[in-house]
Amino acid sequence: LQDHCIDLLHQGLTRREFATELAELVAETGGCKAIAVLSYKRRKHRLSLIGQYGIDAEAGAALEGGVQY
Repeated sequence: LQDHCIDLLHQGLTRREFATELAELVAETGGCKAIAVLSYKRRKHRLSLIGQYGIDAEAGAALEGGVQY
């Protein structure tokens, strides 16, 4: 897993592309059904979904903060 992460770093991917590839890699390697990669935005004091694997649209919107209950 570590070697694959290092390979991803050297591909020059954007932050979101890297997060998406990382989520897929971790899910496949760890046998997970779903993975979310979140980033913390200090100025807004909130989390932002930057990569995911196996998460449906509604769950992704909830993680992004786009759904209000």
